Amino acid sequence: GYFEIARLPEGRYKGGFNTTGKYLSRYFGDTDDAESAKEILVREGQPLTGIDVKLLKSATVSGTVSTPVDGPIYELDYQGSFDVVAFRQDPDTAEFELAGVARPETGDFTISDLSPGTYRFEFRAPYPGFYRAVFSGGASSLEDAEDVVITEGQQLRLPAVLMDSLSGDWRNFCDTTLMRISTTPPRVGETISTSGGMWVPFSDAKERRLECNLENASYTYRWSIVGQDQYETERVFAETTAPSVTVPPEALGKHIRVNVIGENPDYDFGTFTSDTTTDVTAPALTPRADSPKVAKQTSTLGVKTKAKKKRKVEFAVAVKSNKKAASGQVAVYRGTQKVKTVKLKKSGKATVKLSKQPKGSQTYTIRYLGSAKTKPAAKNVRVRTKK
Repeated sequence: GYFEIARLPEGRYKGGFNTTGKYLSRYFGDTDDAESAKEILVREGQPLTGIDVKLLKSATVSGTVSTPVDGPIYELDYQGSFDVVAFRQDPDTAEFELAGVARPETGDFTISDLSPGTYRFEFRAPYPGFYRAVFSGGASSLEDAEDVVITEGQQLRLPAVLMDSLSGDWRNFCDTTLMRISTTPPRVGETISTSGGMWVPFSDAKERRLECNLENASYTYRWSIVGQDQYETERVFAETTAPSVTVPPEALGKHIRVNVIGENPDYDFGTFTSDTTTDVTAPALTPRADSPKVAKQTSTLGVKTKAKKKRKVEFAVAVKSNKKAASGQVAVYRGTQKVKTVKLKKSGKATVKLSKQPKGSQTYTIRYLGSAKTKPAAKNVRVRTKK
């Protein structure tokens, strides 16, 4: 039980004992708070004794959380487990502060390493709208919760807690396949859509396949653009009351997903987020005004990309028609902005050089504009510029 710390430089110190197991951590001044620990003055060449600390045995609280449907932790895979939160009253301020959290996986929970004191407990589901939060003593708020006094080293088991179900449950869509985007792949300027929502009364929650559309339900659809880069911020571009939206130009080369918010006067509101679409592609090609109305031969467009230093980008383009060199022009778009147009050589090839391009990853569309005999073609490429 004795300790010694040698070769300390002169100065002011705070210290304590970090422990695990059946004892609590304590600090100089006989406190469990590192910030309020007693400050010790150490002088050169002067031994310091009598810095004593009494370790306290830790207390443990345990119990069981149940639901009114299936007993302990109904539908764990869908809802996740419950949180059991312990709040300890500060002796100086009388405020209740967070002291410990447990997340029971099967309904049984244990919170260890608790100091002696007055506690209140909260039992809550991780997803709001499925069960009401319950506090110690069956109260509906922390202010009205029953005090639980815990002594040093006590092994306390709380009374079993029965979670209070709400009148209904917004079950989102139960199946993400109902959120598939209707057009694959989506194109700029075209309309994409998704299905409507479904509600399930809580009394039928056990029968997961028993779904019912309710006429008085309303839905809000928030459509967002998701970038290719995982660090790129997701941005909402439209909010609709109908399950469809027009794909904007800024979505080119990126993805789209929709977050649906369902509301019903008889139920609690809920949300669901769909999977993302495939890459958004460029708008459908339209013939030029001076192009012939009919072009029978198909074209094959090849593009090789090279990113150079100082934000320069180079495209090597080759176009063939019936295995022969094609003629005509090639246009390069960055997003929806045309940045350059070049004429194919007799070999059906062209080199497009761009300078001072934006930093980072960009989507370019290389378009062969067609000719009197050959149909247009296009290809998307993604390039990350170099400094």
